[in-house]
Amino acid sequence: MSGARCHRYSFQWAASPYTAAKTVVDNFMKANPKAKRWHLLVADYAFGWSVEKYVKEVGKHHGLEFVGADRHPLGEREFSNYVQKAAANRPDVVAMINFGGDAVGGAREIFNFGLTPKI
Repeated sequence: MSGARCHRYSFQWAASPYTAAKTVVDNFMKANPKAKRWHLLVADYAFGWSVEKYVKEVGKHHGLEFVGADRHPLGEREFSNYVQKAAANRPDVVAMINFGGDAVGGAREIFNFGLTPKI
């Protein structure tokens, strides 16, 4: 935090792209070792691209197959095209690399489309 929002008792913390990717992929694969086919929905900006890169790198160590990846603009409101494309690839996992409203909209469309957990 900076400027008027800065205070000596406040701080802002965010994981690095590598840490975010490694933590999620390693823990997910520990719990779901058969989930090998992944489709990525990625926020189209630098942090999203970096996390995508590291998800793919970490995924290689787990033998993951990336069957697709789509980038969407920040603030996307319509995810149906992305989700239909992901579903056509028959992934075990649709992984969203996004945050906030994009994550809510993407998750809502994934569940509306019926891509619910089967693992």
